[in-house]
Amino acid sequence: MPRDPGRDDPEGEQPGVWEIRIGVYATEAEANELKERFVRLLCPDPEHEPPCPVPWSSWVVHESDLEDPHFYAELTKQGEAERHLRT
Repeated sequence: MPRDPGRDDPEGEQPGVWEIRIGVYATEAEANELKERFVRLLCPDPEHEPPCPVPWSSWVVHESDLEDPHFYAELTKQGEAERHLRT
Protein backbone atom coordinates (compact mmCIF):
# COMPACT_ATOMS: atom_id res chain seq x y z
CA MET A 1 0.00 0.00 0.00
CA PRO A 2 1.55 3.34 -0.97
CA ARG A 3 2.19 5.78 1.81
CA ASP A 4 0.62 9.24 1.70
CA PRO A 5 3.64 11.56 2.10
CA GLY A 6 3.05 14.82 3.85
CA ARG A 7 -0.28 13.92 5.41
CA ASP A 8 0.71 14.63 9.02
CA ASP A 9 4.39 15.47 8.74
CA PRO A 10 5.50 18.78 7.19
CA GLU A 11 8.70 17.13 5.93
CA GLY A 12 6.73 14.53 4.00
CA GLU A 13 7.51 11.49 6.18
CA GLN A 14 4.77 9.55 7.89
CA PRO A 15 6.03 7.48 10.84
CA GLY A 16 5.38 3.76 10.77
CA VAL A 17 6.91 0.49 11.81
CA TRP A 18 10.11 -0.51 10.01
CA GLU A 19 11.92 -3.77 10.56
CA ILE A 20 15.70 -3.74 10.46
CA ARG A 21 17.05 -7.28 10.12
CA ILE A 22 20.54 -8.28 11.05
CA GLY A 23 21.43 -11.92 10.65
CA VAL A 24 24.39 -13.21 12.62
CA TYR A 25 26.08 -16.60 12.65
CA ALA A 26 26.54 -17.10 16.39
CA THR A 27 25.69 -19.19 19.39
CA GLU A 28 22.49 -18.37 21.24
CA ALA A 29 24.51 -16.68 24.00
CA GLU A 30 26.45 -14.57 21.47
CA ALA A 31 23.21 -13.59 19.70
CA ASN A 32 21.62 -12.51 22.98
CA GLU A 33 24.71 -10.48 23.90
CA LEU A 34 24.57 -8.72 20.52
CA LYS A 35 20.88 -8.00 21.04
CA GLU A 36 21.71 -6.40 24.41
CA ARG A 37 24.34 -4.22 22.72
CA PHE A 38 21.72 -3.03 20.20
CA VAL A 39 19.31 -2.36 23.07
CA ARG A 40 21.93 -0.16 24.74
CA LEU A 41 22.47 1.71 21.46
CA LEU A 42 18.75 2.37 21.05
CA CYS A 43 18.17 3.23 24.67
CA PRO A 44 21.37 4.16 26.53
CA ASP A 45 19.36 5.15 29.62
CA PRO A 46 16.88 2.33 30.33
CA GLU A 47 15.66 4.17 33.45
CA HIS A 48 14.51 7.28 31.53
CA GLU A 49 11.01 8.69 31.92
CA PRO A 50 8.55 7.62 29.22
CA PRO A 51 7.87 8.07 26.43
CA CYS A 52 10.84 6.74 24.51
CA PRO A 53 11.83 9.17 21.69
CA VAL A 54 11.76 6.27 19.21
CA PRO A 55 9.50 3.40 20.32
CA TRP A 56 11.08 0.04 19.52
CA SER A 57 11.11 -3.65 20.39
CA SER A 58 13.62 -6.44 19.87
CA TRP A 59 13.91 -10.20 20.05
CA VAL A 60 16.19 -13.03 19.02
CA VAL A 61 14.81 -15.64 16.60
CA HIS A 62 16.59 -18.82 15.49
CA GLU A 63 16.64 -19.39 11.74
CA SER A 64 14.51 -22.53 12.15
CA ASP A 65 11.69 -20.29 13.45
CA LEU A 66 11.74 -17.88 10.50
CA GLU A 67 8.98 -18.00 7.87
CA ASP A 68 11.72 -18.88 5.37
CA PRO A 69 14.32 -20.92 7.25
CA HIS A 70 16.63 -20.62 4.22
CA PHE A 71 16.60 -16.80 4.31
CA TYR A 72 20.15 -16.73 5.68
CA ALA A 73 21.52 -19.75 3.79
CA GLU A 74 24.46 -17.75 2.42
CA LEU A 75 25.29 -16.43 5.89
CA THR A 76 25.27 -19.99 7.25
CA LYS A 77 27.66 -21.11 4.49
CA GLN A 78 29.94 -18.15 5.21
CA GLY A 79 29.86 -18.79 8.96
CA GLU A 80 30.66 -22.48 8.55
CA ALA A 81 33.55 -21.71 6.18
CA GLU A 82 35.04 -19.09 8.51
CA ARG A 83 34.63 -21.34 11.55
CA HIS A 84 36.71 -24.02 9.80
CA LEU A 85 39.42 -21.44 9.08
CA ARG A 86 39.75 -20.72 12.82
CA THR A 87 40.19 -24.37 13.81
